[in-house]
Amino acid sequence: MRYQLRWWLCVGMGWMWLTSAHAMNNAGQESYALGLAAVQDGNYQTAIQYLQLAVQKGEPHAYAALGNIYSSGPRQAVDFGKAKTAYEQAALRDDVEGWYGLGKLYAEGLGVAKSDQQAVYYYAKAAGKYHVQAAYALGVMYAHGGANVAVDAPRSRQYFEQSCLGGWSAACRVLKSK
Repeated sequence: MRYQLRWWLCVGMGWMWLTSAHAMNNAGQESYALGLAAVQDGNYQTAIQYLQLAVQKGEPHAYAALGNIYSSGPRQAVDFGKAKTAYEQAALRDDVEGWYGLGKLYAEGLGVAKSDQQAVYYYAKAAGKYHVQAAYALGVMYAHGGANVAVDAPRSRQYFEQSCLGGWSAACRVLKSK
């Protein structure tokens, strides 16, 4: 009888540990979802709070979402230094949006020195994971060239095709016009 009681206590405690670990993981996902919902509602301060909580709980996609708010949210939320840091953290976690966000910052010189070469590097990492906007941006860059980026029509077409196949309509329009 005593042995059975200990066994049930151990099983019960193990179940509680698994349940709390599962809840901690879900807390990050829930905070992330609440943050995205707050962005949709235009409540950026609440979104930032939820996304920061999601980051603390280990939700990797929350970094890129924060980067998006800091790079292109409402004027009072824009902070390109914070955007760069958030995108870098996302990229360290192999989040495709982090690579794309960094590419965009370097392409436009937002909070960093404008560098077409760095933009191509980050966009290529994102496009390598089938990010359609990154592929489109590369298509544009190779179509027009830039500082340290030579015009390369075949490569430009390849990226436009990748983007179009992924459903990016702007890339499809470019291909139809050629």
